[in-house]
Amino acid sequence: MSKQAWENDLNWCLNAPALLPHALPFAVNQAWQQSWYTALHSQLSQIPESPAHSRLGLYFEQLWRALIKAHPNWQLLADNVAVQQEGRTQGAIDFLLVNHQQQQLEHWELAIKFYLARNAKPSSYDYLGPNQQDRLSNKLSKLLLKQIPLGRHPQIQTLAKDYPGYSFKQRILLPGYLFQLGSTSHSTPQHCHWYTLQQWQKMQTHGWFVLTKQQWITPKGHTLEKADKLLNLARGPLQLYLPQQVKQPEQRIFVCPDDWLVRANKVTKP
Repeated sequence: MSKQAWENDLNWCLNAPALLPHALPFAVNQAWQQSWYTALHSQLSQIPESPAHSRLGLYFEQLWRALIKAHPNWQLLADNVAVQQEGRTQGAIDFLLVNHQQQQLEHWELAIKFYLARNAKPSSYDYLGPNQQDRLSNKLSKLLLKQIPLGRHPQIQTLAKDYPGYSFKQRILLPGYLFQLGSTSHSTPQHCHWYTLQQWQKMQTHGWFVLTKQQWITPKGHTLEKADKLLNLARGPLQLYLPQQVKQPEQRIFVCPDDWLVRANKVTKP
């Protein structure tokens, strides 16, 4: 990974699109993002680069650790703390931060997600991960019903005992993209849709690039591989990218094996 790609990924975190089009309890908003961007955007080129974790979710956490370390007012008090109860691990919180200037403690849960709809009018139950191992409804339930309550567990609250009088807030950082079901009527790929390989091969597809998973955060600054008609989907769906053009904003799509939807409609586990 180049230094420029690292800087671009940091910048993306500060301006990331919210995964959901509607409000989610505890989710950060644009005003919150803007405050962090204002504090840090001029420093991004000075933030030391570190080897990127191979797992995208852990790399996303890695980027935010670097941003927190660079922030003049916030510091990381605890990181991935397991919560024990009666000898059993109940789970783990992601970050616990402290701001002495504001006399505030914050518990953060972080996730970056990419989901594909399996019908034209999807609910959260109908959005699956590209490899169908994850479901949006499950992720939301875990965040709101398990992870957020863990932040108020006595074991976690004990970590705050040295800061009497500090206020306590909880936040969810959940950026990403929802990809809608592509239509056979599309002559060219449409942003944030997914298509079967057969559909891809029938469309006008000049100028697209294949992204490795490490490039899903932002392709900017990376060396990209051109996409052709004969995409190799042996390891599952591929995310493709069309760079910004004069009258065209950048676009992302997924191309999936032709049987992706058939298999998706058989996924019934909660």
